[in-house]
Amino acid sequence: MALNKAMSWTLMSMAISTVMRLGSTVILGHVLLPYDFGLAALIFAIVFGIEMMTDGGAVMSLMRSKRTDDAWLDTVWSFQITRAALIVLLCIVLAKPVAIFFGDDSLTGMMMVIGLLPLFDAMASTSANMAVRNLDLKRYSIAEILSLLFSYSITLPIAIYYQSAWAMVLGGVASGLGHFITSFTMFPKRKHTFRFEKEALKELLGFGLWLMFTSAIGFAIFQGDKLITGRALGVAELGLYSIAVMWSSALADLTMRFILRIFVPVFSHVYRADGHTGRIAKIRMQILLAILLPVAAISSLGVQIINMIYPPAMEPAGPILQILIIGLWFSVLETLYQHQFLVEGKSDRRFYAQIASLIVLAVLVLSMWGQLTIMKLALIFLTGGVVRTIVMAGMANFTNLSRLLPDAALTAAFLGLVYMLSWCTQWLTGIADLAIILGMMAAIALPSGALAWHALRQANRWYAQES
Repeated sequence: MALNKAMSWTLMSMAISTVMRLGSTVILGHVLLPYDFGLAALIFAIVFGIEMMTDGGAVMSLMRSKRTDDAWLDTVWSFQITRAALIVLLCIVLAKPVAIFFGDDSLTGMMMVIGLLPLFDAMASTSANMAVRNLDLKRYSIAEILSLLFSYSITLPIAIYYQSAWAMVLGGVASGLGHFITSFTMFPKRKHTFRFEKEALKELLGFGLWLMFTSAIGFAIFQGDKLITGRALGVAELGLYSIAVMWSSALADLTMRFILRIFVPVFSHVYRADGHTGRIAKIRMQILLAILLPVAAISSLGVQIINMIYPPAMEPAGPILQILIIGLWFSVLETLYQHQFLVEGKSDRRFYAQIASLIVLAVLVLSMWGQLTIMKLALIFLTGGVVRTIVMAGMANFTNLSRLLPDAALTAAFLGLVYMLSWCTQWLTGIADLAIILGMMAAIALPSGALAWHALRQANRWYAQES
């Protein structure tokens, strides 16, 4: 029953938030210039990079640990606040150097303000994360929607009236503030005390050490494309790149929340009960089958989506969007393996995969530095994602490589679908772009939804058995 309710509220939240994100992206695309998108992309890339470099895995620790006592929760909360204070300090220290490096003085003020986003998130009540752990997602979903509404109520008016990148920066901070407020007003109240229990801190740091190393390397991998684009090609080119990133990240957010809200809590619950992971592999395969058609179809429609919605100046973002959404398929595979390793306490595995990916990225970027374009950068970072996925899959299945065959077959099917659907949409372009998009999405909605529902029902049965 708990998972049934979680499914309903998660799906509703995913649908509403995705519509809100994409709607705001369309509005911003008509009132802001590519340069403004570029400035905002730089700011968020830097602060998210700093967050990744200092990530101690506190939230994941809440999911996997058997402890739920006050000492444990207070230690996690205190650790998060300490980390956030460090991020604020780093943002202030780096503000002027960042502005000089990228040649825009407005970045100084933006850097100083954006540090409030991780601070508000860190100060939020642990009750919100415990609600996700326990699959009590009704209030969490409502709180998330309210936080987004608060964020966009700041972003859109400022963008429309002032036409400045500050709109997105202040909107980002507002989302963190909204999360902080709702976490204390909409969830079971508990008194938070700033303290570090020795055993709790030992468990937290022991689990998070490898994750911290992994996240530090992840800064170069997951934010490097934006920083390299801003430095090598200019802020305006980064703006075009970020338009594609906004659309791909909306789809990525939709997909990842489906995984993190349902797959990870169920996986953690079953693993805590009996250490068994075989059943989860079946759900994992059903999830991949469910997203196969939607992700392939949206990738094939990338050019049409950008051309239909945005002014001609944004057209170069279309092919980039196609590449980024292809990368989403490999990101999902990587995420599923990553969280399997995290739940099993093997947080070092992703570190090795990222080292391999970083070496490949460095070689490709340095060898092509004088000839880089946003298209080449997108392809280079797609290659890095493929390398990470292959290495993680190999480590997860090295004792029985035949278990890699389902993933390989689905990946081949996905790439074949992208090619076939891209050819179809190019052939039909100009006849009725909107009709093509709506028709293709309608054709894939029913089978994909049925597969997703089947996966969720299977997870629900296993969750009930272990409860």
